Amino acid sequence: ENTASLAYAFRSSPIAARIILKSEWLKEALLEVELVTGVTCCTVALGPDGLTLAAIGNLGECLIKLPSKNEGSGIVSLDCTKTHGRTYPLDSFLSGMKGLDIAEETCISINEAGMIAIQHQVLDLVGQGSPNFVDFIMSCLQDDEDDETRTLKNQ
Repeated sequence: ENTASLAYAFRSSPIAARIILKSEWLKEALLEVELVTGVTCCTVALGPDGLTLAAIGNLGECLIKLPSKNEGSGIVSLDCTKTHGRTYPLDSFLSGMKGLDIAEETCISINEAGMIAIQHQVLDLVGQGSPNFVDFIMSCLQDDEDDETRTLKNQ
């Protein structure tokens, strides 16, 4: 296996949080994030209460919560005991969401290092109807708070 790959780096750290949801619900939420003028990054948080997306732009901000306990929220499964959130470049995050147009379900996983894996399940409508998957992995933007936490731990 190529140890320089993003997939290897992602698997090298335990999964901190994972959610599977209907792709249509996520697609609608992302439309709101894209409408905020001047956004360069997006914060993604997974917690026992569901998925939260946050973006701040030049002329506004957007906070979207897809709650886990809401009937019809589109959440298929949620696996996390505490909230894990990181900030990602918006262009990269949106690139990872391009599969939403053809996906049935989308899985978002955040590992303990802050890397995010986005996997879209696409049904094969031509062949046997077997699911296919579109994967995207990226690392988070480094937070100043993370640097402070590391410095305190090393003292």
